Amino acid sequence: MNEEKDFIIEKIKEIICQFSNVRIEYEYNEESLIHFIKVEPLEIYETKDFKKCAVRYYLNILTNTLAPFASYQKMIP
Repeated sequence: MNEEKDFIIEKIKEIICQFSNVRIEYEYNEESLIHFIKVEPLEIYETKDFKKCAVRYYLNILTNTLAPFASYQKMIP
């Protein structure tokens, strides 16, 4: 799981470099296996530029996280 957390933290750092006024909090809950990401202020979060960036990184995270399971898709009829 550390690999996934490190990957997400690296992407968060990249977003912070692009949006200097943004504040991002990240937490991972071991019991529920859920990643929490809080973005502030809301004014930055709601901008088109931030949303484009966030979607791009979110898709990147999904791709990275799901890549190990790609071979299983071939087994599913």
